[in-house]
Amino acid sequence: MQLTIKKDVLLSAVKTTQKAVPGKSSLQLLECMLLEASDSGQELTLTGNNLEIAIQCKAEAVVEDNGNTLVNAKLFSELVEKLPEEDILLRQDANRLMIKSGASEFCIAVMPADAYPRPEMAEPENTIELDSLKDLVLRTTFAAGIDDANPVLNGILLSMGKGSLTAAGCDGRRFALATAAVENTGTFKAIIPAKMLGELAKLIGSKEKINVGFSGATVLFTKPGFVFSCRTIEGEYVAIQKLVQQVDRKQEIRIKNTTDLTSALERVMLVSTQSNAPMEFIVTAGKLALKAEAELGRVYETIAVETGEGTETGFLYNPKYLLDAAKAVKGEAVIYISAKGMLLITAENFNFITAPVARPKSVIATEKVAA
Repeated sequence: MQLTIKKDVLLSAVKTTQKAVPGKSSLQLLECMLLEASDSGQELTLTGNNLEIAIQCKAEAVVEDNGNTLVNAKLFSELVEKLPEEDILLRQDANRLMIKSGASEFCIAVMPADAYPRPEMAEPENTIELDSLKDLVLRTTFAAGIDDANPVLNGILLSMGKGSLTAAGCDGRRFALATAAVENTGTFKAIIPAKMLGELAKLIGSKEKINVGFSGATVLFTKPGFVFSCRTIEGEYVAIQKLVQQVDRKQEIRIKNTTDLTSALERVMLVSTQSNAPMEFIVTAGKLALKAEAELGRVYETIAVETGEGTETGFLYNPKYLLDAAKAVKGEAVIYISAKGMLLITAENFNFITAPVARPKSVIATEKVAA
């Protein structure tokens, strides 16, 4: 293998591919990056695989000799980043890879490519183009489970049909649902690991177009010079849309500027996170009060809101859950609270549900003494 490539082109491909390479692994091969040079396409293909996700990038190069090899991803990335000149020469000689740039020359050990666990990266015949994927991922992955015993809850349900793309995430305690209008008429439904979608979101732009396709139990997201693949999760997902419709809407709270709510919740979190203290959500006419108390202090925030008919209500909630949801809201929002404290946030193309938390025994005891 021998080729010449621009430093910025190689470094961009290396940094992207490295996202799928584990820093440490019991299988040394997985700490490597697969390099494949093709003189027919005049390109260098880089592949990383941690057995959960795989990323493949293609970089334009002047290839003199075809070849493939495995190189330690961390070392290769650090070397490329610090090379002095724009042009980089890569030449493989048996189990060594020579890297030359300007007056700098390195020779590092490589491994045969034959033993590498090559992921399925061929682009599916049928793909659907999306341009709102990143936004939906960021508005729902926060609600998904983390290492939950039920693997379905560790995933995001992506579904497309009737001119809309929907993402749903839940961990059994909170539920998020986001939708976006799409022009494509294709349909699909799949549960995809939330962690993997989060990694993908870091690699694509807000409105960047990306194709999605399926090959068996593998989902592939592709764009020119880039392929991201991971396994889907089998199972039946929670019907969040039904839950949204079933929440009784006893108390209505309209918030014109959700930035005010987000800022207030961030301040509440300064006290609440010290001991995971719950936050009291107190609704009165024209006012929403947020109250939390922990060993290190207490906080009381008020926000001007529009309230509908209904008596004064006060339930305890996890402030982190509400903060995550508030950050996902764009523009105005309406909050509904049921008679039993179930809280529903609705906004443009977004819904969020969470249940109240139990009042701590210490608080109940204090209230009894005060009475």
